[in-house]
Amino acid sequence: MSRRATASATGAMLLLMSPLAFILRPGSGGYVVAPMVSQGSSPTPSMATGGMAAVTLAAGLLGVQALRRRQTCREAIKANGPEVPALSRRGASFLALAPVLPALPAHAEEDSIRAAPASLQRVVVDVGNKDQMEKELKFWTKACQMKVLSDGAGADGLRSVTVGYGPEKDDNSFAVEIKEDPSALTRKRPSLLNYSVMQPTVNALNFTQITQPDQIFDMYARVEDSGGTSLVGDASYLDCESPRGVQVRMVPREGPLSVEMVSLNIEVPAFEATKKFYKRIASLEEEAYSQAAVQKFSVLLKSKVGGPKLLLCPVPDQRIKQRDRDEFVGLVMLAPSAKQVADAAEKAIAVALEEEQKKDEEEKEQLRLAGKKPEDLKKGTLARPAVQMVGSDARIDDGVGNIVTFMDNGAFKSSLA
Repeated sequence: MSRRATASATGAMLLLMSPLAFILRPGSGGYVVAPMVSQGSSPTPSMATGGMAAVTLAAGLLGVQALRRRQTCREAIKANGPEVPALSRRGASFLALAPVLPALPAHAEEDSIRAAPASLQRVVVDVGNKDQMEKELKFWTKACQMKVLSDGAGADGLRSVTVGYGPEKDDNSFAVEIKEDPSALTRKRPSLLNYSVMQPTVNALNFTQITQPDQIFDMYARVEDSGGTSLVGDASYLDCESPRGVQVRMVPREGPLSVEMVSLNIEVPAFEATKKFYKRIASLEEEAYSQAAVQKFSVLLKSKVGGPKLLLCPVPDQRIKQRDRDEFVGLVMLAPSAKQVADAAEKAIAVALEEEQKKDEEEKEQLRLAGKKPEDLKKGTLARPAVQMVGSDARIDDGVGNIVTFMDNGAFKSSLA
């Protein structure tokens, strides 16, 4: 006997065995079981005790209806195309459970485009000549109490001096690299004011935060004595800047001197995309920020392999100084493989474009629903990352003009004198 005949016979037997207090009525997509109650009368005890039989009857009828639908589908497939193998009982069970089975974790796809963890190694700034170099070194060695780690010609032939709190060969070390670049004397100075909104502009390099073992008053005195300028602060921090205009945040902290974080200002329209890009190319993770005051909605990123943290601060659009004119050259990060970082950056760029297109469509749909034209969608600064291999190094534009050079960790350490 076929399954269909068996199910029909079972349904018929259940129908005969069920209490007469229930009847079948046509319903949506088949038959439904309904109590047979006359108007003005109340259910009898026998009707109440027939509940289990009614449930059994309903199950039998649903089985018959399911088999009929499947047979209809099979006939339609035979008439219109190749037959699709019917689901087994086990397959049907898993199909029924699909809505409640856990979905693939969201981070699984994200991890597939992430590079291996990288760490911040240097902040690079420039000066125009030897005199400016000496003034800058006085600030970093006297006010910040750093030591000169190296002084010589860089790969580009320009004089390069690095200062820091310990040898760069050490784990989690960090240095400030000062390059002597004559072009800094001839290029235009960045605009200090956005005339369209009459608001001052800010540096792309927000600040580099260092720890000092003494009090704020002592930090203030050293800054003023070394040619720097104290800007703002309180008992928990002091913001100052070097003679070249590089901003530094000093915080009183017991323990060894160290560089805790580097902060970048990012335009608001490009902030979310830029944050994702850094997380993807360097495998950085977000961490709660609980230190001195910064711009609201700032995001603190840390590396799994240590080193200074990266603080991204949102800034209103068109309020950052022209990056091709200021003193900030870029960042240097170390990774197991710069080539792998470049490959991950290419993937991240493609994913970011897809995310941007999806976001645009959603925003245009919201405008349509609000009775506005999609053309009214306003856009500001857009993140447009780019990657280029220069020798064995990966030179990456983070999307808003900040240059990050990724170097192989092993090759960098071995190149140090």
